[in-house]
Amino acid sequence: MLSCSGFAATYYSRVATGNFATAGTWSVNRSGTPTNATALTAADIFIIQTGNSITLAANQSANQITIESGGTLAPNNNRTLTLTNTLIIESGGTLSLTTRTLTFGASSLENSGNITGSTGEISRTTGTFTNTASGTVNISGAAAFVMGTGDFINNNTSSSVNFGSSAITISGTANQSIGGFTTTGRFTASKTAGTTTLTGGINSAGITKSGAGILNMGSGTHTTTNTVILTAGTMNGSTSTINVNITSATAWQGTASVFVPDASTVNFGGAAQTISATGTKTFNNITLSNTGVKTIASITVNGILSIEGDATASVAPTYGANATLRYNTANPRTVGAEWLATFVATGGVIIDNTGEITTNGNKVFDLDVPLTINTGATLSPAAGHTFSFGGDLINNGTWTASTGAVTITLTRANQLIGSFSTSGLVTMSKASETATFTGNINGGAFTINGAGTLDLGTGLTHTFTGDWTNTDGALLANTSALTIGGTGSVTSGTFTAGTSIVHFNGTGAQDIPAFTYYQLILSGSGAKTILTGTTVSVYTIEIQNGPTLDLPGTAFLNIIKP
Repeated sequence: MLSCSGFAATYYSRVATGNFATAGTWSVNRSGTPTNATALTAADIFIIQTGNSITLAANQSANQITIESGGTLAPNNNRTLTLTNTLIIESGGTLSLTTRTLTFGASSLENSGNITGSTGEISRTTGTFTNTASGTVNISGAAAFVMGTGDFINNNTSSSVNFGSSAITISGTANQSIGGFTTTGRFTASKTAGTTTLTGGINSAGITKSGAGILNMGSGTHTTTNTVILTAGTMNGSTSTINVNITSATAWQGTASVFVPDASTVNFGGAAQTISATGTKTFNNITLSNTGVKTIASITVNGILSIEGDATASVAPTYGANATLRYNTANPRTVGAEWLATFVATGGVIIDNTGEITTNGNKVFDLDVPLTINTGATLSPAAGHTFSFGGDLINNGTWTASTGAVTITLTRANQLIGSFSTSGLVTMSKASETATFTGNINGGAFTINGAGTLDLGTGLTHTFTGDWTNTDGALLANTSALTIGGTGSVTSGTFTAGTSIVHFNGTGAQDIPAFTYYQLILSGSGAKTILTGTTVSVYTIEIQNGPTLDLPGTAFLNIIKP
């Protein structure tokens, strides 16, 4: 008994132009004699060679089709291509879809070349469409791509896949992975079940989340020029950036609870935008950029609210416990409602970029809440505006000289206070714990009235033009220089000199608190009077031209040789 089996053949195109289904179009090898018509079957593999343009004049079944560099496959009408395996477009190969629809069932498509056309369409159901690092898709028109339920993998950039003005819709119930693409139509995720995960950036004219399924925005950057509409299901922000660039219109609407922010950033980058989703809208990071008023009623920010460009907020948002307010603009501006008079979110306020930021009122920073001025940035307190620090002041930029009082307060341990300059009163009122100066301080009067400790820091220079008053607490001079232009008054508290310099340089009479100093300098004019009743000890004393030293009868000056 004998048996025989049929084997799939591999055929190569051999004509400059030809019909796919015609036997004379194909050869059994790259340069051989064409097969006869009876040999073409759905099990065969077809390779379209360089310089050959093959037309799909009818629906076609095959095992696999490869379009090599310089080869072209073009349906001459709306056609269905049923493949056991994959349509492969190699680098330099072309699938031309002008005014035609090519429908894939469960077939897969791998594009390393070019898919082109005007008003053409790719329609698929469950097959996988892979666009490789060299693949491009450029179709104009309103029906460029029907996603189906299969995965779309794009290993090139989002801009390399342009679906024209097609409205791209994700539906069905199966889990699905969608790569990046560009369209001037709306992107809609309407799955009734399952999860759609975006693995690349989506550029579209609007995003709609409807249906009970999940849309995971992934880690890419998505840009929309129209409204984000949330009606049902869940849209997980993940770690994505979502740029909403519609201008003078509603930018974000629908049911607020649909959006789960995760670690995402939403940038409202159009002018004069409104965010009007029903209920309290919660974001992680939110950026207000470009220009105009951003109407942000009922907004909660858990991460960073970044104010950029010339944009302004209509009202202050609700800040989560760890939220941050950041000014990140190259344009000078006065702050708005977003900077609350008392800031309690522990991320604090950050001044960034090169635009000068001017305050709009007195500012209080609650316990552990920092103010950060980054390198190249400038904070300019308006005339008379005061600051109260319950957290750190980190100043790597510029604090423009101000006139309001500055208070260091509350019980933050190891509180760090960077440089600032004011003609107003500087007060240390901490009830406990230690604050340490990390930059040079210029102030008017200088008062310590809290039971905590103030450390003047290492190698710094602090200048106060007014009186020095101690009623409580501990002052550690460390290795810094302290200059006092007014008189001294001590009713309580301690002073530890370290290896510091204390300089009284007033132009009138000055009282010198009865402490032990390391180096004491007296300059200016008028009488410098040691306060009575205690011993004043110094390692060195220098009396420069002008002043006189007055020792009351009960005072004693003890100069100790270094």
